[in-house]
Amino acid sequence: MSIRDSAKLFGPAWIALLADADAASILGGLSTGEEYGYKLIWFVMLLSLPIFIIQEASGRLGAIAGKGIGELIREHYSTRISILSIFPIFLVDFFTYLSEYAGIAIGCYLIGVNPLFGLIVFFILHVLVVLTKNYEITEKYLVVISVILLLSALIMVGPKLSFTGQDVFYFSTSKNFLFFIAVNVGAVVTPPCMLVYQSSATAIKYSKIGIDNSKKTSWIGIETLLGAIITELIIVLSEMIGTSIGNIDPIDPAQLLYNLGSVHYIFGITLISAGFLTLIVVSLSSAWGLLE
Repeated sequence: MSIRDSAKLFGPAWIALLADADAASILGGLSTGEEYGYKLIWFVMLLSLPIFIIQEASGRLGAIAGKGIGELIREHYSTRISILSIFPIFLVDFFTYLSEYAGIAIGCYLIGVNPLFGLIVFFILHVLVVLTKNYEITEKYLVVISVILLLSALIMVGPKLSFTGQDVFYFSTSKNFLFFIAVNVGAVVTPPCMLVYQSSATAIKYSKIGIDNSKKTSWIGIETLLGAIITELIIVLSEMIGTSIGNIDPIDPAQLLYNLGSVHYIFGITLISAGFLTLIVVSLSSAWGLLE
């Protein structure tokens, strides 16, 4: 596949996967790093595989059928089942909104912005982006935000990127260890909204591009795998930061500000970009799921 074709198709899978590295997941990674250092990196990166498998199937549905998951459920089963399937998504989305706005508030505090003012600003931006009613334009915004998220995470951990003397593989059957395993699974396991987003966004975008289906499905696999690996890498980077902050409450912004040192600005930007990206993706997936 040519670079030009890849550029035309790029977007839906990357955005869906990067939105999985949300503010809650980053704070969860920070807490894991506090407790276990680098010892769970192997497990976090291993989670790329199930995420890839599930999301790739969602993208294929959108590319080949030209329809989102909600519409396909309605057509192949019934309207009742499609309605029932959307209720859990709305429930998950509600709590996702709460966690992402909490992450944005913490991020604002870390960069020196009043959290209440920051929440108002990002709520307005959230509404404005969603109300563009043009996926192509919205996608451009989301790609920019996802790049900011990735770059800020890399810059944040750059000076600390060292595996010297670190144990990167560990396993235990202790309750505490299994709890943190569950935390990481819960943080990155693909929520329904990401499946809806990738299938619907792919259907909308790919239907306007005159490229063979074989090339489309091939690219979906590549982009989804890349997104899955990068998503887990961002969580790993947050765990690396967690190793250096001591035993603190990761959701206490004052403690974070004091213990993060010089990287608190970058960590704040990471939280804000992660939270905002997920808010937009969740909003679009909810709207598509309901309309379909």
